[in-house]
Amino acid sequence: MKKALAILFVNLVVPLMILASDFTLNKGYVEQKGFYVSLPFETKNDLLILEITINGSPKKFLLDTGAPTSISKSLQKQFRFSSLGKVTANDINGLNESFNTVSIDELNIGALNVKDVPALVIPDDNAIFRHLGVDGIIGSNFLRNMIVRISIRENRIVFTDNIQSLNLQHAYKEHMFTDKDIQSSPVITVRLGSGITEELLFDTGFSGFYDLAKQKFSMFDKHQDVNVVGVENGKAMYGMIGVEPATEKYKVLIPQYSVGGFVFHNVIAYTSSDDNSKLGAKFLRTADVTLDYVNNQFYLQPYSLAGNSFDEFCCMDAYYCKND
Repeated sequence: MKKALAILFVNLVVPLMILASDFTLNKGYVEQKGFYVSLPFETKNDLLILEITINGSPKKFLLDTGAPTSISKSLQKQFRFSSLGKVTANDINGLNESFNTVSIDELNIGALNVKDVPALVIPDDNAIFRHLGVDGIIGSNFLRNMIVRISIRENRIVFTDNIQSLNLQHAYKEHMFTDKDIQSSPVITVRLGSGITEELLFDTGFSGFYDLAKQKFSMFDKHQDVNVVGVENGKAMYGMIGVEPATEKYKVLIPQYSVGGFVFHNVIAYTSSDDNSKLGAKFLRTADVTLDYVNNQFYLQPYSLAGNSFDEFCCMDAYYCKND
């Protein structure tokens, strides 16, 4: 991460949530019908980076399901997209900032053309953009008319509008909400321990496995199978707008953690100051994941550990296990 800083960062967290209720980022459209585009990607800190093109110019963008589509100020200077005004956004650490928004005329991912997409304009000195070496973010408002399959094992991301083109017959699945905010962020329900359910964000811009919102920590009070195994100080998240103040964080052991009916054992999570818990990019080490924005479904196809080392597939502080 940012080794030059004295504070210890638990994870890199990119998401932004728009605070204005009278503004929507859910605009734009895919030019093609019946599309199927498969592309390779690179990873950095478990985050997914794609090559896209704008007006024929190749750029590197982060795929972040927990954030709106965004571009650097340099890109805006280069292409001079039409302005949509300003919005205020909130990052993982509760820090607020006002951003200019623009409408991207056309953005291409492989042969896929997406037009008139609203995007935030991020200052060029943004630490996360610099650290990842990206020019922008592909967010959920861009993905909202697509079905997106992510495979770390194959190093491919598929964008399609036809669920039948994907082999999902034996996948675990969960309903996926996309109407919780104005940018179509994907929200699913997970089951923790015995009798606890939680709605959380599936967030590929969060480099960890599972992050527990501190305000939801009280839901464990009456459940003895979920244990606090430690309290740590000096840990903080690096968000899009700034650094979280170093705060006391609880370290929680969850014996069973179920996603779409598939069970992970002995998952350890740290509490965060965010209002929402998150399932992040390290989760992709364990399974192929499909986010069906069209039909509001989340699919999980777990990897087999047979013949592979634990370290290759496991998530930080989480034991991978078979379904019970």
